[in-house]
This record gives sequence, C-alpha cells and structure tokens, in this order.
Amino acid sequence: MAGDAITHTSASSAGFDVHTNIVENFLHGKLTDPERLMLYGLYKQATVGDSDKSGWSFSPKELLKRNAWLAHKGMTSDEAKTKYVELTISLVQRVNDQLPET
Repeated sequence: MAGDAITHTSASSAGFDVHTNIVENFLHGKLTDPERLMLYGLYKQATVGDSDKSGWSFSPKELLKRNAWLAHKGMTSDEAKTKYVELTISLVQRVNDQLPET
C-alpha cells in the first residue's frame, strides 16, 4: 500500500491526504529546512488558498513560513496538491537513496 501511495500523483483529496501522512510519519526529521518550507507553503496553499498577509508574527521563523506560502499565491488548490504530491515523491526517493543498503 505505501509503495502505491508513493507512486500515485493524483491531486485527489485522498491522494493528497496519503502524502501528508507520508510527510508526517516517514519524512519527519529527514528533511532540510528549505524542503520543509516548500512543503509548508504548498500545504497551506492547497488547504487554505492565498495567504492573508495580516495577522502574521514577524519572527524570523514565521517570516520564512509566510514567504514560503506567499511563493504559491494564485495557485489553485488542485495545482498545489499536485505539486505537494510530486515533491513528496521526490523527497521519499531522495531519503530512500540515502538509506544504508542491507
């Protein structure tokens, strides 16, 4: 089942949900800061839509997150879901390539 999810690139809600679980459960702790920010921005765009610039804290961390989300302004939810799934697939492949061979 997990292998099927990793190769599935549908922007459907179910496919997107599977890939958010992969990020939370498999990729957690294995991503670089830029990779996490890219996933964050795509996730927020897919689930919320365009960022409302008001009400943001401007701590360095919050500013990075806001900018990651704003980078996808104007992208539809389906486009963001598709890009999130595609990015997740490439990140899983990268992480798998780094695992020691048994």
